[in-house]
Amino acid sequence: MAIDRITAVEAEIDRLTTEINRRKALYGNDILSDAEYKDWLTDIGLVFVFKIDLQKLNQERDSRLHG
Repeated sequence: MAIDRITAVEAEIDRLTTEINRRKALYGNDILSDAEYKDWLTDIGLVFVFKIDLQKLNQERDSRLHG
């Protein structure tokens, strides 16, 4: 069960990272709209939190496997 959640979180991190990088390029060229800027900041925050969640899920999985 935790492996499915880990896979889902990793996929979401990858998807968001792609969007973050796309918007970063737009921002660098000064063509990011206000709405895209807000979405960019939201996605950056989500990736930060999802990485914390992923770390917890991996620790939980490892403790079940080794403990």
